Amino acid sequence: YQRRVHGKSRWNYTGEGWGLTASSQLFYMSNGSNLISVRSLDTLEEIRLMSIKDEGKEVTGLNELEWINNELWANVWYDNRIARIDPESGTVLSWVDLTELKNKLDVPDSDEDPKPDVINGIAFDEESRRIWVTGKHWPNIFQIELM
Repeated sequence: YQRRVHGKSRWNYTGEGWGLTASSQLFYMSNGSNLISVRSLDTLEEIRLMSIKDEGKEVTGLNELEWINNELWANVWYDNRIARIDPESGTVLSWVDLTELKNKLDVPDSDEDPKPDVINGIAFDEESRRIWVTGKHWPNIFQIELM
């Protein structure tokens, strides 16, 4: 998240915060469910809860979030896909499937985590328009392009 903050602010909220991103007007926060909390940039006050659905079915496990080209992108915990979401309706517009990329990784198993290689990182460089992805214990980050 690349927002310049002048001075210090402290906000409190209830519940879990798994992922956080922002448009120029709002914060978007995930909690591991199918719900995205849409919040004020100034106060973090919840404005609305948005249910994320793909073809009418709830998409659960929403985790890392990123704001890309006026869309909300969310990785799905323990899934190889990233949902591209309409921020107004909560509808999944399409999926970015990273299965092939993940399968090419040589990531050793870990005794600490049964799935150390889950996708769990999305970043967007607005200046260069590049999209980057990574995962838990991944040895690299990868630039991706949509075709």
